[in-house]
Amino acid sequence: MVKVEKDDLSFVNLMQSLVATTALCSVIYTSLCFMIKKQEIKRLTENLKIFEEFLPRPIIEETEEKVKFYTIILILYGIFGNICYACLPLISFKDCMKNRTKHMIKYGIPCGTLARYVLPFKHDYFPLTPISIIEEAFVSTLGTYIILL
Repeated sequence: MVKVEKDDLSFVNLMQSLVATTALCSVIYTSLCFMIKKQEIKRLTENLKIFEEFLPRPIIEETEEKVKFYTIILILYGIFGNICYACLPLISFKDCMKNRTKHMIKYGIPCGTLARYVLPFKHDYFPLTPISIIEEAFVSTLGTYIILL
């Protein structure tokens, strides 16, 4: 039988970091696409006024109100989802502290963060751990907000 060491479980940590890194890269990519195509998007939205002559004004206004409502729901859903996602590592915080890998201890990687990353300094002590957790939650929520807008 193969004995599993704590450091062998770092595959889970690697996957969590990969998911977070992929999400961050997609936010950056999408943001860049929007910035590059900003003028074209503006031109397309301005050209929507062409349809006003073919549709009665009340239908346009009703549709506009529905779009605003669903946009607010989508943004709130995205922000709420990110807050829940950011809180998930905090649920297993005590278990993580008991089962920290040698890699996490050596490089000062704290528990409770979305992505376990290495910095040039240890950040697994107060006040840097809460700052890291808040920073990751803020950045992920901001990224979602940018994408949803």
